[in-house]
Amino acid sequence: MDRIKKILERYYEGNSSHLEELELMKFFSSSNIDPDLLEYRAEFEMLNTIRKMHPPNSIIMPLITNTNDRNVNRELYQWKIFGRTAASIALLLIGYLIASFDPPWQNAKLARTVELAKVETERLRTQLILELIEEPITSKRLIAHSEANKLTSPNKLVTEALFTTLQSDSDVNVRIAAVESLSKLVEDPKVREGIIKSLEYQESPLVILKLVKLMILFQENESLNSIEKLLQRPQINETIKKEIEKSIQNLI
Repeated sequence: MDRIKKILERYYEGNSSHLEELELMKFFSSSNIDPDLLEYRAEFEMLNTIRKMHPPNSIIMPLITNTNDRNVNRELYQWKIFGRTAASIALLLIGYLIASFDPPWQNAKLARTVELAKVETERLRTQLILELIEEPITSKRLIAHSEANKLTSPNKLVTEALFTTLQSDSDVNVRIAAVESLSKLVEDPKVREGIIKSLEYQESPLVILKLVKLMILFQENESLNSIEKLLQRPQINETIKKEIEKSIQNLI
């Protein structure tokens, strides 16, 4: 079991070999799985299904499995995740198409495969987001936010990464993208609270205005104090200040 855990660690670092990944697929297709490792079962069942659907020399397989070179660079690892995500989505679409023609009683196994594809797609998209959001290249960080918007239910790791970006990213456009991604999660009280708190750390007029308009959209009266503190800043842009003062009327 310790060996499997070590291989899993290398796998998520992007350093596992093709043979090690095959070993993981075989292990997670068995019935003897440690309860602590059950959360990984769906992912490797899905990968094993995709592997059987595509022969080793196909175009997809080099993307969904690692190379034998342990010194895999960051770029290849990101494409590996992207390729596996694409493969999962493709399988998901194929499943829906087949299901539309077959009688319901023949689709139990297919329904399971489709559900696994959904789980795998969400997991791999999360991995891709967390990788890209740390990239030094601005365009890649923007892609991370675009991918975050595609998640069915963003998890705690992604939400925390979005807030970290909002508070500390060096690029204004990336911070604005973070606000847009977070705007889709405002039904969560903790997200609304985080947005309100983040306002006091912003210096960019564009980001500030974006946040204030978001607060107005979800009608959060508690945001008034944060906005009023903002208006007391001596260095605040006058044009932005007037825009905010107009917007406040909608909260009162």
